Amino acid sequence: MKKDTKKIFPVVALSAVAIAGLVGINGVLADDNDDPRPLSEKIAEYFNLDVNDVEGFFESEREERQAEMQQVHEERLSKLVEEGKITEEQKQLILDKQAERRAQMEADREPGEMREMTQEEREAEREGRRAEAEERRTEMEQWLEDNGISTDLMDELGFGGGFGHGNGGSGRGGFGGPVSGDNE
Repeated sequence: MKKDTKKIFPVVALSAVAIAGLVGINGVLADDNDDPRPLSEKIAEYFNLDVNDVEGFFESEREERQAEMQQVHEERLSKLVEEGKITEEQKQLILDKQAERRAQMEADREPGEMREMTQEEREAEREGRRAEAEERRTEMEQWLEDNGISTDLMDELGFGGGFGHGNGGSGRGGFGGPVSGDNE
């Protein structure tokens, strides 16, 4: 009996989005996992769907979330302008800098790269990425100072513990997180 994919796909897609949010589409699901395939392939196989449809769904969801986060972030920056913490010119500089950093991150991203590594290689890669993140943070602090922006605002501006992950990746103060005092 053929499954009715029009009825199943929305349920699968919503479940997949929730799972993808926890483990990432192309992330390593578990260190001891014997099946290194991307989550989208596993879902497609399990529910007998076209892998391109599943991947397309994940991509459209990712783009939608990014657009929502960008909107929230721009609203936060506007609030900082209203409060006199940054100027309109500084707001635009920040948006431009973040777009530059986002483009660099996309260029550096190699989907599935970690899946091909041994546990020791993954640990070494993570350590290297932590060191790079600390170097980028130091560079961002200097950029903020060079542009007359208080480094105390670093997390609120989305330049926290990694691009878009203020306070060490907690999301608070990062791209889309609440501005201090706005978490009612």
